[in-house]
Amino acid sequence: MAINQLIGGWKLSQTAAARRLKVNQAKVSALSNYRLEGLSVERLMNFLTALDRDVDIVIRRRRGAHS
Repeated sequence: MAINQLIGGWKLSQTAAARRLKVNQAKVSALSNYRLEGLSVERLMNFLTALDRDVDIVIRRRRGAHS
């Protein structure tokens, strides 16, 4: 969702977004329609960094979990 918001907020065409993300336009079209088959979490995180975003992974104890 964040990727689509960034692309939309910057008013990038699918072609321009594809260039920035280093994928083809069809992949951006699939992404914009939330068809995520074939896209790993790592690849999605790489898209975010290509869109000038940092990705933080936080690991914490689950609520109600015992020590």
